[in-house]
Amino acid sequence: MIAWHSSMTLISRAQNFEDVILSRALKHVNGDFYVDIGAQDLLIDSVSEAFYRNGRRGVHVEPIHFCCERLRIARPDEIVIEGAVGRGSANTPLYEFEEAGMSTGKFDIAETHRLNGHTVKKIDVQCMSLTELFLNYTDGNVHWMKLDVEGMEQAVIESWSPASATAREFALENFAYEKFRDRLCEVFIPSKN
Repeated sequence: MIAWHSSMTLISRAQNFEDVILSRALKHVNGDFYVDIGAQDLLIDSVSEAFYRNGRRGVHVEPIHFCCERLRIARPDEIVIEGAVGRGSANTPLYEFEEAGMSTGKFDIAETHRLNGHTVKKIDVQCMSLTELFLNYTDGNVHWMKLDVEGMEQAVIESWSPASATAREFALENFAYEKFRDRLCEVFIPSKN
């Protein structure tokens, strides 16, 4: 546990303590608003749960129906988008691992999971760009954004226009940061964030 904005306590549920790191980075910010792309479970490995419990609100994007339903029931005062973020706005095929509550748009990742004994189901979900997400579901003042999309990071980041809103802090799976550092800098630096 750590102190939250000096008067509250944070119990981390995030896989790599991303919630702890984000709360420290934003300790002087009031009214945190977040965007959680690849939200998955509302408790297990959740980056947003501690923020929600301490009065912050945000937008969740998750393609798995039962995960969205759990979020909608537990957090009726937040926006939950059942879909994906990436290039284009048409339906996009995803591979769902039903017993794990995870999904990916990458066939090779899905095949690896299938070979490891997971049941894989192909589904189609609505897809929007990150620019559309910011313009339609935020007021442009996003304090942090988490991106955990199982190999689809490039499509999400490339759908982000520097002219749209940006986030003060950005959490991305470790393996993807080096690959997309230049694009992230291109989006963050023009807005001076």
